[in-house]
Amino acid sequence: MKQRAVVVGGGVLGRATAWFLAERGLKVTLVDANHHPGKASLVAGGMLAPQVECKEPSPLVPLALASRGAYPGFLERLQAVARRAVPSSWQGILVVASSEAHAEELRKQQAWQHEQGLHAQWLTTEGLRALEPELAPAPHGALFLPDDGQVDAAMLTDVLGAALQSVGVEHLVDVPAERLLTRGGAVTGVVVPGRTLGADVVALTAGSWSSRVEGTGLASKAVRPVRGQMLVLQANGPLLRRPVFSSGGYLVPRLAGSAEGHHDVLVGATMEEAGYDARTTAKAMHGLLDVAMRALPALSTASLREGWAGLRPASADGLPILGRSPISGLLVAAGHLRNGILLTPITAKVMAHLALGEEPGVDLGAFSPSRPALAAPA
Repeated sequence: MKQRAVVVGGGVLGRATAWFLAERGLKVTLVDANHHPGKASLVAGGMLAPQVECKEPSPLVPLALASRGAYPGFLERLQAVARRAVPSSWQGILVVASSEAHAEELRKQQAWQHEQGLHAQWLTTEGLRALEPELAPAPHGALFLPDDGQVDAAMLTDVLGAALQSVGVEHLVDVPAERLLTRGGAVTGVVVPGRTLGADVVALTAGSWSSRVEGTGLASKAVRPVRGQMLVLQANGPLLRRPVFSSGGYLVPRLAGSAEGHHDVLVGATMEEAGYDARTTAKAMHGLLDVAMRALPALSTASLREGWAGLRPASADGLPILGRSPISGLLVAAGHLRNGILLTPITAKVMAHLALGEEPGVDLGAFSPSRPALAAPA
């Protein structure tokens, strides 16, 4: 008889985990509460940027680099299974220095990354203009990280849904997980409205709602939502070739969905402690427009297409939660904050290994669901 797995959470991490588990021979049910608006996967910028996000050496660096390295093969497999394309681009990412002090921080970031054998190039304003002619002048220079990239996050989420169908995952949409069932310190199932789902393995991938599932042992503030607001501007013709981090935010050329003859630019993103409030605000939209026009002046004549907000899952200590829970059979992948899309391939791979009692292939010590920092008051 096949092992039964229930994956709680239908964002990109949950869908990828369900797909990997099903491919390894488990009978999988995906419980998707469909928290929308608010689901982080559908509103992410899609940057695959470990070198941008890792400002200094940390336990996150090898995990993030391994996931970036896994992305081409991951996308190739996904597209073959789902028979649909997921747009991606590997033209690097730019970080524009906003001041001399910021430039010094970026040069330190470049230095330690060089020490680890990573590619990181310092650009003068002339070098920056050669890569992105429409950007505003950058008198303090910029850091170019040529190996970072981007993926269309919304399309990735959608295509993962198609892959689930091809491998026989039971996908329960608009169904919240109420609580975990255990017996003798081991999982036996998950309670959903009007039904109990038996399980030998439960993977908790519920994003900002992970701490709200009863019976998992996670402290109430082990994972909390951090609101991120974004908007989309539509310009006539291409203005940007690659993602750019500038003072106060970032600009990302949209890889799919632009109208013919137009060029969509995503502008993000705020980091707000707003609880589970997934509304957009006038103040945040105004600030993002200011970021966009200062970084890319030609956007002053662009059309405002839409704005939205998502709730990123933040852990109490800022590191992802990834690994086996003290409850036998319960696996946790949460608290990925800004790096959920980036960490999708490595997270799904690790969860599949753990579900089958195999070694994960990466050091998970710093990410343990039972680490003391998660029990500390936030």
